[in-house]
Amino acid sequence: MENLRDNNYGYKLPEAIIEHIKEYEEGEDQERLQALDMILDLCDYIDLNMLSDFSAAEDILEDYFNFLDDRGALLAFILEHK
Repeated sequence: MENLRDNNYGYKLPEAIIEHIKEYEEGEDQERLQALDMILDLCDYIDLNMLSDFSAAEDILEDYFNFLDDRGALLAFILEHK
């Protein structure tokens, strides 16, 4: 995905995010690259710091894809956090 590394509003991306980008580019996983792009669009500097742990970004992506596949899980998650 073009310019994903530059899509951070001027904030430096954590190394863990760069690793995810490289991994998904090498595997040609466009679906995960697009999801990561959406996550980065929502992030400011503080959010990016939270994603500096490799597993944090992976957990968010896993939740995203699980919720896409199972709307019941998404509804249960929303209700648990209200």
